[in-house]
Amino acid sequence: MEEKIRRNAMNSYDYTDKYYSRFLKKIEGKPAPVRLIMERTFHSAVWVLETIDGLNASEIKSATNLFVSKLKNREFALIYRAQLEIAWNDADSFLFGLHSFYNNLAIKIKKEHKERAIADFISEVMRYHVGNNLSAYNKAATAYINMMLQTMEYLRPEKFNFEKSIYGIDNEGKFLLGPCPFPYSDVPMTKLNKMMLKRQKAPSREELNSYLMKEYQAQGIEVSSFEDFTKFERAQRIHVTTIASMLSLITEDTYDILPEKSYYAEENPVRDLLVPFKSDKLCEMLKTKPQGISKSGITIFFGDPECLLEYLVLKEICRGSKSYVLYRLRTAYGDLSGYYDLEDTYFYSIFGESEDKYNYEVVKTLVLVLYASQVFSELFSLDEILMRASGPIPIGVLDKEPEPIGEKSIDEQMITVQFNKDDLGEEDSVIRERHIQGMAIKRAEKVLDNARGKHLDVLCPFTWYCLTRTKNYSLE
Repeated sequence: MEEKIRRNAMNSYDYTDKYYSRFLKKIEGKPAPVRLIMERTFHSAVWVLETIDGLNASEIKSATNLFVSKLKNREFALIYRAQLEIAWNDADSFLFGLHSFYNNLAIKIKKEHKERAIADFISEVMRYHVGNNLSAYNKAATAYINMMLQTMEYLRPEKFNFEKSIYGIDNEGKFLLGPCPFPYSDVPMTKLNKMMLKRQKAPSREELNSYLMKEYQAQGIEVSSFEDFTKFERAQRIHVTTIASMLSLITEDTYDILPEKSYYAEENPVRDLLVPFKSDKLCEMLKTKPQGISKSGITIFFGDPECLLEYLVLKEICRGSKSYVLYRLRTAYGDLSGYYDLEDTYFYSIFGESEDKYNYEVVKTLVLVLYASQVFSELFSLDEILMRASGPIPIGVLDKEPEPIGEKSIDEQMITVQFNKDDLGEEDSVIRERHIQGMAIKRAEKVLDNARGKHLDVLCPFTWYCLTRTKNYSLE
């Protein structure tokens, strides 16, 4: 006999229509923060049911077994798999019991001091998910991952402080918090769902557009079209996925690696970017690196004529016996954060989720070659690393926390600039400023000419490529 199928393909609207009225009655009278978190969990549950709809029991079992068998923490792995089985077997119990499941799990984690364990687990799941492109073919695994991510809503020390998110684990083993860039972004859709229950006739596209724009703007989110809604949802997804993927690597010391500016992919910031190196060769080379970068990290600036790339922050850390390079790439459209596992040669980027790996390979090669340029400094010339079709992109490097020179404070130190003598010209006469850790560095600097033993007032051209506070370079 043909094996039972979960049910005929229903979509999220079908599930919402079937269960939403009952759900609203269940949360009626509860405090507003409780209603909000329960609504979020309800819609997550609906999404899980929609994702596994149409799968049979053997498909669920084989897909999750393959996925779960790769994970180190069997306890958490099996807990979530059990919930997915409940979702397949009994939609009612899953929908109306998921909030209690998260509550109980969060209590257990905090009581047993398993904050580090759950952070490691979440990051491990995300690594396997992105590294194997599971979302492209494994619906059961995708449902599993999204159900797992909702756990983070319940792990905050103050669960109902929605303006904070879990960002990592501090040095004492407790959850490290950071600002949630979109704390109430789901409120407009929640209001819309309730409004739709009371209407006999579906609103027109124009009515929906007008309503959502007004509600989103009330949350401080500027949208003017359905395309903006899509772009905003993508930015949310990128932020959550990035935070979850890096959860186990973020402490007080690496907090600045996480996105400070949410990434809105209006255009491709690495389009027509040329990095004349092969990532596989760089991976092999870095296995024998003679040294690492400074503990405080480095910042690399780009003189991108198209103003798409701004700077790259790199930090190197050890977790147990393994070393990682963490990065944050600031682009015109926001921050792209990730990491590189030096031992396993695994590179995480949000672009890894795409079936087209071009952007992923470009970002990977860019980060690795710039890191390699700092640990194999004699093998790389910074003015040959990065190009666009229109020409080379100048690169500048600044240590994050340089040592003071003599008795001068950091703010009083001279910033010296290495440049090509032939690049000096009159056409770039406007003094520009770059703000580095709160300090403005003017492009017109007094540079010590070691050869002549005097200071020269020079105009540093747009093609500068190396900043340092520990050396002075001669004009000769």
